[in-house]
Amino acid sequence: MQEVSHISDYSVSEVKDIIDGEITYWPEGVKINGFMKSGYSFKEGSLYFLTQKIHDEDYLISHLSKYKIAGVVVEENTKIDSSKWQKASIGIIKVYDLYQAFYQMVKFVREAVEIPMIEIIGTIGKTTIKEMMKSILQEELICLTNRSQYNDISKMSYYLFKLESKHQACILETKIKQKGLLPFISDIIEPTIYVVTQIEHSQMHMYRDLKDNIKENQVLIIDSDNTTCPLDKVKGKVYRYGLQSDADIYATDIRYQDGKTMFKAHLDQVELNCCINTFGQYQVKNALCAILVGLLCGLSNESIIKGLGNYQQLKGHSECIKGINNSLIINDQYGSNILSVKGLLDEVSKIYTSKPIILILGDLDKTVNKNEKYQKIIHQEMGRYTKTIHYSYLVAIGQYADEVIKGALKTGAKKPLLYSFRTIDECIPYIKNFILNDSVVILKTYYHNLDIKKMLFKMIERP
Repeated sequence: MQEVSHISDYSVSEVKDIIDGEITYWPEGVKINGFMKSGYSFKEGSLYFLTQKIHDEDYLISHLSKYKIAGVVVEENTKIDSSKWQKASIGIIKVYDLYQAFYQMVKFVREAVEIPMIEIIGTIGKTTIKEMMKSILQEELICLTNRSQYNDISKMSYYLFKLESKHQACILETKIKQKGLLPFISDIIEPTIYVVTQIEHSQMHMYRDLKDNIKENQVLIIDSDNTTCPLDKVKGKVYRYGLQSDADIYATDIRYQDGKTMFKAHLDQVELNCCINTFGQYQVKNALCAILVGLLCGLSNESIIKGLGNYQQLKGHSECIKGINNSLIINDQYGSNILSVKGLLDEVSKIYTSKPIILILGDLDKTVNKNEKYQKIIHQEMGRYTKTIHYSYLVAIGQYADEVIKGALKTGAKKPLLYSFRTIDECIPYIKNFILNDSVVILKTYYHNLDIKKMLFKMIERP
């Protein structure tokens, strides 16, 4: 695999040309060895893009001098005392548009590398696929990945600036917040491989943006269940991953044992016997996607199998925990939209057919950012969907707990099986009463909405 042709030191003249800037002052002989903006960690020798308002110029100069910052980039109309910066030996470059200059620099640094660049987009499964992919690729390659919380374009630029000559692949989990953002992000990242997970209806615009912007030299890997994406109009090479044999990479012989899932992965003439340390068919699909990326990056079959086997579930991502009364707690606090709720309940109903099922459902994704009518609709829908699983108790917790119960009642659920609590503290005194012997407990919420740590502590078996 080819290494990064990364430039470790930049002259101020070449940086000035890249960002269309003008040098007000620059210390003689000082090179630039990295880039940052307001909010990033400081690194000696970096060029600092001043994206926040200057409240105390003297303090800022003192602070940047402490970390030996090479220089700053400011907009033309920013009022600063150049003599103070010159006295501190901190260079100044002025530009017309600060953010445009910043992203021109990000794009330049990205274009200086020639390694597999994987961009993961979609509604659910992004983080799991990224971590499985990382576990596989790092068997043979030095791989850079972003943290799940750092998945917008501003924070991802931080990771692009971290690329070094040692890196041989890069995986970026990307959150597309609004229509029209995908082309802008992809123009900067220039992925060699797009991965598209399941997409909910409100984000269907991503399909259109992909169709219009993907290039012939780029690869698109897409969930085979995403049937609404017009694949025939995509310019790049397309692969589909799924559980049926009409997908390009698919799985057979899926079986479960001791919280693990075994399966065979098939792609053309390749057949791999795989094992993942989690459960469920949708996790098999995630693994198939990661396997395909490993194959496209040239990894051996042995490395792919080993790397996938080393993958460990992330905390709160369908995490399996041994609970009281010999119960199994499935703790899932991420991707808590209707799609992920339905996927989890479908999996549990297929696998655990002979055990008591306890549903503990909390408020869904980012409730504070949605209107009241929308919240009532989605939480009632969650309650209605519980009819697909034969449960012993349904416990709803949170601001919209009553809406979940209303949805369940509309499907004919019986009141003695339904319980509603406004807060975690209200539920804690009763939680042990719901955990039946040998039961499977589904704990599904969004971690920003409910802090379930105290309740989980009461539910977990301890030595």
